[in-house]
Amino acid sequence: MEDSNLARQITVPEIQPLPKEAEQIPFDLYTKTTRSKILKTLERAGEDVGVLKPHVLDGNQVEPEVSYHIRSGERVVAHLEPSPGHVNNDAVFVGTKKDAFAIVHGKGETGEAHLAAAEYAKAFDRYGNLVQAQHEAQKRVREHQIRSDVSFAYGKIIERDNKKYLLSGNRGDDVIMAVYDEYGADKKAESEGALIPLEKGDRIVMISKEMGLTPDDIFGLMLHPGGKLKSARTLTENIKKYAQEKGCGQAFVVVDIK
Repeated sequence: MEDSNLARQITVPEIQPLPKEAEQIPFDLYTKTTRSKILKTLERAGEDVGVLKPHVLDGNQVEPEVSYHIRSGERVVAHLEPSPGHVNNDAVFVGTKKDAFAIVHGKGETGEAHLAAAEYAKAFDRYGNLVQAQHEAQKRVREHQIRSDVSFAYGKIIERDNKKYLLSGNRGDDVIMAVYDEYGADKKAESEGALIPLEKGDRIVMISKEMGLTPDDIFGLMLHPGGKLKSARTLTENIKKYAQEKGCGQAFVVVDIK
């Protein structure tokens, strides 16, 4: 099989100006301290530091959790972290300019499943059209002779007439994606392939089934006893705590609708 490092490389959009210490270093290879200094330097210069963060998390990023603000104004928290001593067979994509996000679960032999998931996530990053992204990912998987299949859940926020909707797509059933209103009620599309209307206070949650969480578990982790949603930060901390107690890997996305 070809060099796995090439297949797993995280695509990072270029931004100018860059600090001199950043010019020759791939962003995913920065130490945590160096990365922090670079982000602060850019922030002081008035740059949009959000576009420097990797759009694809495949287990090679410096930090397991990344927070984004996508173009439509929503805050997206993406988390990917393997269980101790293991490779994560999931990859996470957040498209800040595409208003899109996805979790991809690779199926099959561990190493190859990881590579297949990363290829699909990178294709979502490159292409705004879901059908084209799948086609290109399948082509890349064949070219690299990666013996694995994938499941995924994909979501894209669409704005029409000053209203927001969720366009969703999925393959397989290894990733849970659910939409909740501010009181935790489950929101569904009226028909297959239809858009889901979104309102301020709604929340979109994606979770890999490898984490062992069911929709009922998610509901319990994010709802106050009084009946309203807990903050996104509280939910993500609750999910991470659950995963750590179970000793399982983590792959999830939380989106708050503004």
